[in-house]
This record gives sequence, C-alpha cells and structure tokens, in this order.
Amino acid sequence: MAFLDVIVLGTPITKGSYAPYTRNGKAINVDARESVWEAQIREEAVLALQASGLEPFDEPVSIVGQIRVPKPATGLHSLPAYQTAKDKGGGDLDKLLRAIGDALQVSKSRYAAKNKPGVITNDSRIVHWNIMKAYEDSNYPAGIYLTIISASVSMVSTYQWTPFTRIGRKRLEQIQRLHDRINNSRNF
Repeated sequence: MAFLDVIVLGTPITKGSYAPYTRNGKAINVDARESVWEAQIREEAVLALQASGLEPFDEPVSIVGQIRVPKPATGLHSLPAYQTAKDKGGGDLDKLLRAIGDALQVSKSRYAAKNKPGVITNDSRIVHWNIMKAYEDSNYPAGIYLTIISASVSMVSTYQWTPFTRIGRKRLEQIQRLHDRINNSRNF
C-alpha cells in the first residue's frame, strides 16, 4: 500500500460549471484563478511524488484530508457552510474537490505542449474521498492537506454505509430483500 502526502498553501478555488464561452467549439475557462490554483496543486503534488520515489497512481485510490479556507470577520456558522466570494475560499465542497481531482491527474493531449504531469493517471481512479472543509487556524493555514492512499477492495469494504435512523435501516432492509429476490429469480 502506497501513501502520498500533499500540502498546498493558498486560498482554495472551486472549479465550477464553465460559462458558455467557446473557442473552436470547446468551452473555455474564464477564471484565471482556477488555472493558477490547479497549477499550484499539480506542482506541489508532483514534487511530493518525486520526493517519495513513487510513480503516478494507476490504481484505485482513497483521498483523505482537509480543505482549510480563510475565516471571514463574521460568520453564521462555526464551519464554512455558506456561500462566500470565490476569492475568499468560498464555494461548494464538491466543486473544491473537482478542482483538486482534476489537478492531481495526469493530463495527456495530442498536443505535447498541453501535456501536464500528475500523481494519479486519471481522476476516475479516486474511489473514496474523506475530506472536511474547515476554517484556517494557527496550525493549519488556508490550503489543502491531503493523503492519497492506494485503495484495496478490503479497505474500501470497511466503508460500508450504515443508516443512522430506524427509517433508514428499514428502507435499506427492504431494498436488500428486493435485491435478493431478484438475484434468486435469475438463478432459476
């Protein structure tokens, strides 16, 4: 099992939906900060990979860690659970993860100048995220703190979802019984 720690300081930037601007029929990125942030992640991750002596992960991986965003002067919650300006580290967790996943992957193009190194051969190799978005503090300034772990089937199977409520448990049991009936009917 291989591990890779990646720390990138700076205000995390989301990767949202592209605006309908196109060049040669392709959607283009109109936010330069997104490209700069992804390049910064890629650079730090590749340096960490080279220092570790590992090759880019070409297997299922799990990514655990934290995304630390700047703390505003006033806030509604003790955790960053509201929309703020993109340049203040605001945004949805899923869009922050999209930027990270895209920045970590090897980017291959038919044009050699557009090829970019990465630490994961493709972001589809990410089978598990365990990331928390929190405010920066004196121990963890704004940025991302990640560990990439090669994932085995036995490791991922320990992450079986379990309902917390009685209603959820009952619904899951119904689904499992139905699934068993369908599978048993196929065996005949």
